[in-house]
Amino acid sequence: MAHKAFKARQGAEEITFDFDGQIFRCVPVLDVDTMTTVAAAIYSNDVGAAMIQIMPFFNSCLVEDDATETQGSSLERFQEVLHRKTNRLDLETLTEIMQWLTEQYTGRPTQRPADSSAGPSSTGPSLKAVSSSPDIPPTVPYSIPDSLGITAEDEWPAGAI
Repeated sequence: MAHKAFKARQGAEEITFDFDGQIFRCVPVLDVDTMTTVAAAIYSNDVGAAMIQIMPFFNSCLVEDDATETQGSSLERFQEVLHRKTNRLDLETLTEIMQWLTEQYTGRPTQRPADSSAGPSSTGPSLKAVSSSPDIPPTVPYSIPDSLGITAEDEWPAGAI
């Protein structure tokens, strides 16, 4: 019988961010339910689904027990920032904060990699491989870049390319 014991991550680094001169503390490890829901919304390319997850995300990650006698908790202060009439947090900055936090929790970027280019429309002439063996086809099409200076008339021994 196979068995392995697991433990909760201990000693994760504190995560904080600054907005408009205020420092907001976040839980060091985000709950799996919130993380998977947010990740699914981000990667679905469904803007509406992602927008719906913004407040539950911040409610889950901002610390509620760091209030002092002179200021509210990180969660309370962040909610005040969202609803104040001046120096408001705009949606673009809110999204940047959310992306940065998601990267901190997952240890990886949240943006999809850029699409690769299709490459040049022509890679150059094709070469012809010559073979004396009946098991290997006599012609193997292969394209190489023009920059190598090899012409289509060049013949190569089988197995050389």
